Amino acid sequence: MPIIIGIAMRKWFGERVFKKLPAHPTQLSAEEFLESLKESAKLAMEVKTSKRTRLTDSEMVLARELAGEKGIQPLAEAGLLFGLALLGRSQPELLKWREWALKFSWAFPAFSILVVIFAAVVGSFVRWALPAVSLAIGGGTLVSFLAAWVEWQAAGLTGKFLKKRAIIAREDDRIAISQAMRALAARRCVPGMLQLLFPESKGRPAE
Repeated sequence: MPIIIGIAMRKWFGERVFKKLPAHPTQLSAEEFLESLKESAKLAMEVKTSKRTRLTDSEMVLARELAGEKGIQPLAEAGLLFGLALLGRSQPELLKWREWALKFSWAFPAFSILVVIFAAVVGSFVRWALPAVSLAIGGGTLVSFLAAWVEWQAAGLTGKFLKKRAIIAREDDRIAISQAMRALAARRCVPGMLQLLFPESKGRPAE
């Protein structure tokens, strides 16, 4: 049941929203947007680019393939990263929970599947193996809801911040960015391992 709910939430609150987003290019690139947010908030952090998007105590790192992109979704990716940085300043324990949840949603189901495969190879496959895998993936889904909730909070922080700053000139774009950030958070409702089944997830390896 958790798996079905997670996929449904991802589809309804995530992919359905993305399909309705404006397709026009934005004035700022994702990296420029993140720089503007950082300067406006006076965050003592560096904006960098690397292979993967990630957040550290001193850096907000955007994926290189994302940094130069101009569009609602790339800006939403940058905005969500900024929101997580803000959240880390006020509630660092939430970021620790998110990090644990992301790792667990990948590792636990994967380990369970490997155990079942090993049992099948050595000829000791038992009746409870498949139910155990289902429970593991279900558990990973429940934990992934925590990561989604934390990112939803981060999206809300950035959305409120944008309302108070003139970083995005067009109100329609600002609203669309806020919606897209929440849609990105909704994608976390599916545990990391199952996200491989969704091709659109591969461009977002946020850590």
